[in-house]
Amino acid sequence: MRKHLNNKKAFTLIELLVVVLIIGILAAIALPQYNKAVAKSRMSQLILMNKALTDAQERVFLAMGRYATSVDELDIDVTAGFTLCASDARGQYYTNGKHQIILKENVWGMGEITANSNCAITMRGLTVMAYPPGTETCSSTEKSPCIYCVQLSTTPAGLCVAVGAQKTSQTNSSGSKMHRLN
Repeated sequence: MRKHLNNKKAFTLIELLVVVLIIGILAAIALPQYNKAVAKSRMSQLILMNKALTDAQERVFLAMGRYATSVDELDIDVTAGFTLCASDARGQYYTNGKHQIILKENVWGMGEITANSNCAITMRGLTVMAYPPGTETCSSTEKSPCIYCVQLSTTPAGLCVAVGAQKTSQTNSSGSKMHRLN
C-alpha cells in the first residue's frame, strides 16, 4: 500500500516573489535614511573637531593678538596623524588622506577631501569653517569666530540644517552655500 502525501508544505513561487518585493521596498526606504544618518554623524564629528580648533585659536588670539597660521602655535595636538600637505604665505594645509585641516590667518576649518598624489586638495562634501570677527563672512561686532557648515555641491541637501545650522545661508566666494552654526 502506497501512501500519498497530499500534505506537502512549501512556498509557492508567487509567495517567494512577494517576500523579495517587500524586502526590496524596505531596503529602498532604509538605505537613504542610513546614508543620511552616517553623513550627519560624520558632520557632527567635524563640528566637534572644529570646535576644539576654534577654542585653541581663541587662546592663541588672547595670548598673541592674532590667530595661528601654524599648528606649532596651537596648544592642542589637533593634527595627530596629519602631515603638512601645502603651505603658502597665508597659512598651512594638513591632510591625513581623508580629512583636511586649513590654518590661515583669516580662516580655519576641517573637511573631508579627495587628494591626488601631488597634494592638490579638493574639498568634497562635509566641511566646517570658522572665520574670525572682522572678516568678509563674520562681522567685526561678533565677540567670537563665526562657524559655518559649508554646503558643497556634493554635500547631501539639508545636512547642514540637520546638524543644527541656520536654515538661511549666504554664498561664499567659490559659490558654496554657508549655513551659520553659532
